[in-house]
Amino acid sequence: MPCTRCFHSLSSDSRRLIGVIHDATQEGHGAKLTDGTHLLKATNAQVGDLAASFQAGEIERLARQQQRDAAANLLGPPEESVESACKIFRPKIQARAA
Repeated sequence: MPCTRCFHSLSSDSRRLIGVIHDATQEGHGAKLTDGTHLLKATNAQVGDLAASFQAGEIERLARQQQRDAAANLLGPPEESVESACKIFRPKIQARAA
């Protein structure tokens, strides 16, 4: 059961961070965008979703370079990737916890 709670926490964090990233982009808040993408990158790497982690890293890199418009263009895929990873990992973790 602890494994399931850990995964739930990480997947919830990913969804929350995507919201933070969207808000930061709309507000033009560079530091908030960089911080949010950095945390999303780490969170996704922890659950093994390396594709979403890489995409978040790209958004973070662009944000650090003050290329917010280019970063905003990459926002859709991580959101889809997080949902996809949740669908893949949730049953595996639940099976291990049983």
